Amino acid sequence: MKTFNLSKPQVTSKEKSRPTVFYDGACPLCSREIAHYRQCSGSDDINWLDISQSKEQLQAYEIDYDSAMKRFHVLSPDGTYHTGAFGFVYLWSKLKPYKALSKLINLFSLASLLDWFYVRFAKWRTKRK
Repeated sequence: MKTFNLSKPQVTSKEKSRPTVFYDGACPLCSREIAHYRQCSGSDDINWLDISQSKEQLQAYEIDYDSAMKRFHVLSPDGTYHTGAFGFVYLWSKLKPYKALSKLINLFSLASLLDWFYVRFAKWRTKRK
C-alpha cells in the first residue's frame, strides 16, 4: 500500500526543470537586489521563492527555514544546491547581463573569495534581524 504525505508541499515538474532562487523578501536589501534580477533577460526561466512568505514551501525542497535565512540558496535543475556567493555566481550565469561576470569569476576561481565576504555579510544581516 502506498502512503502519501499530504501536508508536504509538492514541487511540480516545471519547477524542477528550472533553477529555483530562495530569497528573503522581508529583507529590504535582498528584495531590491532580487527585483533587479527579475528584470533581467533570462529571469523568466527561473523560479523565485520568497521564503519569508512561503516557509512551508521549503519542506518540498528539503531546506530548513533557518538555513535558508542564513545563506542564499539556488537549486539547479540537476538537484545541486549552490549557496552563498556560489549561489549568486550560478544565478548570474543564467541572467544575460551577468553571464560574462559569472564566467570571469569562474575563470579566475574567485567564488571562494567572494563567499568569504558573503559569510561575513550574512552574519551581519542575521544579527540585525
